[in-house]
Amino acid sequence: MHIKICEVGPRDGLQNHVKAVGTADKITMIDTLSTCGFYSIETTSFVSPKWVPKMADAPDVMAGIARPPHTKYIVLTPNVTGFERAVVHNPDAIVIFPACSEQFCNRNLNATKRQAFDRFASVAKLAYDHNIPIKGSLSCAGYCPYAGDIAPSVVADDVQRLLDMGCAEIGLADTVGKMTADVSKSVLDRVLKYVSAEKLSGHFHDTDNLALSNVEVYIQAGVTLFDSAVLGLGGCPFANGAEGNLNTRKLIQYLCDNAHTTDVCLDTLAHAEARIRTFV
Repeated sequence: MHIKICEVGPRDGLQNHVKAVGTADKITMIDTLSTCGFYSIETTSFVSPKWVPKMADAPDVMAGIARPPHTKYIVLTPNVTGFERAVVHNPDAIVIFPACSEQFCNRNLNATKRQAFDRFASVAKLAYDHNIPIKGSLSCAGYCPYAGDIAPSVVADDVQRLLDMGCAEIGLADTVGKMTADVSKSVLDRVLKYVSAEKLSGHFHDTDNLALSNVEVYIQAGVTLFDSAVLGLGGCPFANGAEGNLNTRKLIQYLCDNAHTTDVCLDTLAHAEARIRTFV
């Protein structure tokens, strides 16, 4: 099976990094990753600098990167203000990111779950009006660090809400890396009654070394798009216990070992890793 990879290191990887990375180094990071053949790169987040100061340079990053045509450059937009700041930089897609958990919406978005979905519906309408594709990324799609297990029926209902907003892709995220393959299968069995596998993507943190077992469950269900982060960078400032994302090299090696293909060149990725290590 051919697998597409969204590299999330520049955004998800750096927002919780131990030290701030300068704008010039972020641009170098993205331009270097752009040589590797990724389907898409999650470039930055137009969030309030008050809440996520390490993403305060989002406009400068978007203005400075090279953007070769073989890769899509996507950005997070938490609200209408964020979308208005982002749209002038012509992102290839925007990401809206509600959570399946009431508690996580409160921590991550300072809103109730209903308020969060209403807010993102307004963003989605603007994106639709501007003909910008929308990815809906569901945090805690099976497990929440504050609420515990999330019922598959809740995840499926939230997927339907995102579809109703016009999302072209639905990302299911294991936000803290605690989901087992059995939990992922239960979630997918329910979600796939509402949406085709072609519209889904998987996002796994690797806290307990469970990410690849979840990837396999998703592939068996027909999902062909996954997030990963160079050098396994990542975490979430609003999720207790969240460690790094699934390491991109680890994911690609696993795919190769299991007769799957991807457009990312491992040799080119090795050069990118070496360069990125100099500033992270």
